Amino acid sequence: MKNLLRKIYVHITIVPFYWYYRFFFNPKAGKKNILLDLKENHFKRYLYLLIKFLHLQGYTIYINRNFNLLYELKKENCVSFLFDEKIVNLGVPPSQTELINLNDQVLSADYFSSTSTEKNQSPENVCFIPMAQHPLMYHAGWWNVPLENVKRKRSLFMAGNFDEQIYDTIKTDDLFSVLSRTDVYSFLNRKKLLLPIKSMNDLHHFFTANNDNQILLLDRLQMDVPMNELRDWLSKFDFFFALPGITIPFSHNIIEAMSAGCIPFIQWSYADMFMPPLCDGKQVITFDNSDDLENKIDYLFSLAPDEIELLRKGVNEYYNNFLIPSSVVASMEACGFNKIYLQAESHSVTLLRNNVIKENALKK
Repeated sequence: MKNLLRKIYVHITIVPFYWYYRFFFNPKAGKKNILLDLKENHFKRYLYLLIKFLHLQGYTIYINRNFNLLYELKKENCVSFLFDEKIVNLGVPPSQTELINLNDQVLSADYFSSTSTEKNQSPENVCFIPMAQHPLMYHAGWWNVPLENVKRKRSLFMAGNFDEQIYDTIKTDDLFSVLSRTDVYSFLNRKKLLLPIKSMNDLHHFFTANNDNQILLLDRLQMDVPMNELRDWLSKFDFFFALPGITIPFSHNIIEAMSAGCIPFIQWSYADMFMPPLCDGKQVITFDNSDDLENKIDYLFSLAPDEIELLRKGVNEYYNNFLIPSSVVASMEACGFNKIYLQAESHSVTLLRNNVIKENALKK
């Protein structure tokens, strides 16, 4: 009965939208056309990012007439940007249109279970879509706004959420060998290594004062840096403290930092998960665990200006080669849209957990 009521509700809300959108907004097919034919959206906001990147590279995207899927897309935060921006077509293209099909066999959320066996295969076989900036950055057009070239602070900067109830999840899952965001924050706080920043006035004062070699972890529960100003603030610092996300190590904040030329300071196990890995001394400076964290911070602040600029060059090259939309789409084209692994956060973690349980059972 509950399923029937939901089906009726979905049809009542989505069918009028479907025909309204098709009538007023569906553009004509282009030279490069993609049909998105999924049963449901496990990928949440990452599906928006995938489609947005394809759109930026000249693809016309169609979404098959699946009212349940459309309902999910329309009600999901950030994914609904697809309709706000009118960058998708609803229905199928004309029968003579050349088409690339992205279905449940092509798009996989088994991102972490698969990397150990497939990440070293040739690009003709598989493609792993990397982490991106926050969806709002692309939706609002802030992701590539040119940044002013100013003298940077030789300090460690990060702005984000440090709520223990949220950011301890990655530790309790015990699937990734990384320190949680709150573990690092607590460690630095106990050591009295954090510079207190409680307001935007404090941040402005730090940047204009003759004070450097500091660690600034801005807790958005106390103060928040507006997203449209974030990359500008990142561009004022040499180093970015790359701390993990909620359920997976990857977090959009490291991509935003790299886009602004910040050098990530990152745990080795997190850096190694990138494909290709971020390399210590080439694009990043890494630490192993809490035991060597303080010494590595001292080392970071001891780097000479030419060493910092060499690292920044490596960051810029990596970002342009692997993380910008054109590079991401090029990697999909290189694999012929054959098999694409796309992160789905909690769903990807569930798939990983299930595979770990199976592997452990086989060992017994």
